[in-house]
Amino acid sequence: VGVKAGGFLRSLMRHVKVRCLPAHIPSHFEIDVRNLNLNQVKRTSELAVPAHVQLLARPDDVIVTVVKR
Repeated sequence: VGVKAGGFLRSLMRHVKVRCLPAHIPSHFEIDVRNLNLNQVKRTSELAVPAHVQLLARPDDVIVTVVKR
């Protein structure tokens, strides 16, 4: 939505540290940015994290935002 309005999707975090057993290390996390408007953000607290995995990032860390070009 924000990109269609002339915004740019800016990724602020490409990696996130986790604590878990080696067999449970996630290969990736997905986050839906389709409805992100200008100046909105997605935070680590919005990630779907498996029960056996603990994020070591702060819940308010910004993963991605849409900014004006």
